[in-house]
Amino acid sequence: MKHFDREEWIALKTGTLLGAKRAAMEDHLVICGQCRDVFLDLFGPDDLRQAADEIPDNFTTTVLRVCRPNKSAALKPAVRRGWRDWLVYYVAASVVTLVLVQGGVFQLLLDKAPRITGQPQPASDVRVTGLNWADTVAGEFSAWLNAFETTE
Repeated sequence: MKHFDREEWIALKTGTLLGAKRAAMEDHLVICGQCRDVFLDLFGPDDLRQAADEIPDNFTTTVLRVCRPNKSAALKPAVRRGWRDWLVYYVAASVVTLVLVQGGVFQLLLDKAPRITGQPQPASDVRVTGLNWADTVAGEFSAWLNAFETTE
């Protein structure tokens, strides 16, 4: 894994990096805790004051209001199934099972099972997707800030 040096992280923080290198460094922050620590160490008290000035006073209240479930939404009543409905489901499942057994589907699967199961091949290039590096960095920074506030 290629790690980036402190000067490159400073360039990312100041916004002077653009394009593919910026994207590569942002992706790297998601998977590398060591580089994430180096990057978070670049933020000092001045950055905290600047962030505090930009965050509105009602930020927490607004976020909590958005995250709370809507109590006025009516819940749909649960559907109660009678014994006849369950009987129909069990009969249908039994018929399907008997047809599959009679057709030899299960035997065919058993015959092919040794060929299907083999040693799993490791992926050569595993890429983490669906993660937002900004949320990860914000979470790490928040934990660091909480720890910092409790030590003073």
